[in-house]
Amino acid sequence: MARLNVNPTRMELTKLKKRLTTARRGHKLLKDKRDELMKQFLDMARKNREFRREVERALSEAYGNFIIARAVMSSAGMEQALMYPKQRVSVDVRTKNIMSVNVPEYDFHTEGTPDNIFSYGLADTSGELDSAVMALSEVFPKMLELAQLEKSATLLAQEIEKTRRRVNALEHVMIPQLEETIKFITMKLDENERGNIMRLMKVKDMMVEQTVEEKRAFLLANHIALWDVIASCEITGSSDASIRNAVPNDLTPILETASIRQIFTNGGTAHRLYRKYIYPLTGREDAVLPSTSPANAARSLDALINAWQPVCEALEE
Repeated sequence: MARLNVNPTRMELTKLKKRLTTARRGHKLLKDKRDELMKQFLDMARKNREFRREVERALSEAYGNFIIARAVMSSAGMEQALMYPKQRVSVDVRTKNIMSVNVPEYDFHTEGTPDNIFSYGLADTSGELDSAVMALSEVFPKMLELAQLEKSATLLAQEIEKTRRRVNALEHVMIPQLEETIKFITMKLDENERGNIMRLMKVKDMMVEQTVEEKRAFLLANHIALWDVIASCEITGSSDASIRNAVPNDLTPILETASIRQIFTNGGTAHRLYRKYIYPLTGREDAVLPSTSPANAARSLDALINAWQPVCEALEE
């Protein structure tokens, strides 16, 4: 199935997903409409068949009486008897909505005396003509109803065919096209995202490598040593509160061989662990500094500079 010719962007992906949702909802509604139209059409077709048989039987009887009357009477006499009708019939046409299909409804009115339908005298005509006229008068309402049923059935059949084409177009063309296009755009976006992640990882590795070298050079140039208070521990995620079974680092060899003027601890957790594990061994006091953790980003830059000012003062001594 060929996909749609669109740009593989997230905006287009969102639009296509909305179109697919609408298409699926419309497909379901059209299928329900088609099924209901088929039900209405079949009921109407059965009723139409029964009416047609009844009307054809009544018309056959009427035509038979006309043939006999024509054989008994002269052609001029029959034409003269039927020249001027006794009654006048008017038909009102209305429409009824069946599943968005406007089907006709016929309602006829007879003007004149309902009991007197003969427009001729009974002296010069035959009884077969009377029977034929009475049969036609009785079958006339059924003929109107038959015409109404056949016209309604025709309109329903046309609407069923139109709905069927729409259902097939949605089911076999539009929905597969949308699904194929969405799949293509999703794969394209995933591929682009993977490429971006790989490029970012490479850039990050280059930046980290440069940053580590720059930081190491800065620390060596300013005679600053970095060390962890804890050598190993059990921790859940990055939560300091979950530290268990901590094993401290032994700073005694460093303090005995190097000239360490001041010890700073980075954050409250490092200060507590230092006081608990290392201070009893070294007896060296520490100065607490604000943590460099992102969780401490609420403090302003000026406040952090002031808090870290003792480091600068220690370097200047």
